[in-house]
Amino acid sequence: MMRPTGPWTCRVHAVIRLTISFLLGLSLSACTADPPEDRLQDYEERLFRTLGITEVDSLVPRYPRFPAPRYLRIDSAREAIDILDLWSLRECALHGVLAERNSSLGRVARPSTRMFYELDFLRLAPACIDLLLQSGKEELAATLGDALADKEARLPAVIWQGVLGGAEYRHYWKSPQRLGDYPHATSYASDQALQALASDVRRWLAHDYRFERAEVEAALQKIHGGDGGALYKSVVLQAVYLERIDAAVQQRLQAGPVCRSGKDSRASILDTVVRKFFVGRIQPWSVRLQTRAYQLEPARDLEELLAGAEPEAFGRWREQRDRLMAKGLRAPRAHVEALLPVMRQCGLAPQAQAKVPGHI
Repeated sequence: MMRPTGPWTCRVHAVIRLTISFLLGLSLSACTADPPEDRLQDYEERLFRTLGITEVDSLVPRYPRFPAPRYLRIDSAREAIDILDLWSLRECALHGVLAERNSSLGRVARPSTRMFYELDFLRLAPACIDLLLQSGKEELAATLGDALADKEARLPAVIWQGVLGGAEYRHYWKSPQRLGDYPHATSYASDQALQALASDVRRWLAHDYRFERAEVEAALQKIHGGDGGALYKSVVLQAVYLERIDAAVQQRLQAGPVCRSGKDSRASILDTVVRKFFVGRIQPWSVRLQTRAYQLEPARDLEELLAGAEPEAFGRWREQRDRLMAKGLRAPRAHVEALLPVMRQCGLAPQAQAKVPGHI
């Protein structure tokens, strides 16, 4: 049997293709929706509808970004050992480090690689100075001693650049496009990596300059895959939505009572909305965020170790980030407090020592 052809059939096929494409688009949209923001939006809409609050403009949360690299650069000190001096140091183990540092590749090395150069210099220079003095090269020994003192003074800044100023730590705090099911684990490889680096930094600052390059680089790579940015985005997102809801609830209370009595029809709807969509869907996520925030302390420990050497732009960003995160972690409890007057008014909570079930 022959299939019908012609303009009409072509139009039907085109409509079918467009319909399938539209349905696939809807399906993909549903699959790629960001669950945390969806839950917050859904709760907000339901609560506002129950309380008779006029819809407000859509939110566009803003997250202060990690400072751009140009604001974090620290000028490198000019090497005090020139080419002629370098030749005179050929019998020292330090000679190889200086030669590599002054090579064309050494001059464009990554911050972490430059940090390794400096640590090797600090570790090897004292023995080289002793050798120079024994050889009667007092002037060169004095030059090397001055370079050693200068590098010791600059070491915290060099370590900051190598550990916190590179692409790895920047990526650690990068906000993901979508949060998905974050946090989906109780711990991350970056936690142990940050702890290991903090241990190394403490030792280096105490003048023990030993290091295992492969281990430090592996730790930096684990930090690159960490979740600081996901937590940051989650906590700020939570704060932005709950704070807006709290402000709208307070304005609604000033406009008049929500419930005339506990038997008001709105009371049962409000009870369902709060229990099912806040206590049941948002608070479990909030608790996981709270737990994860405590486990990010290694990152702050590392920052505090090197705070005296951090660039000004990073210090401002760090303070702003910590302030926003602290505020965000308090947001669920503040929301409970904002809801209590409405819950009492609707007979859903006693007048004294009332609380919303399941609050944190």
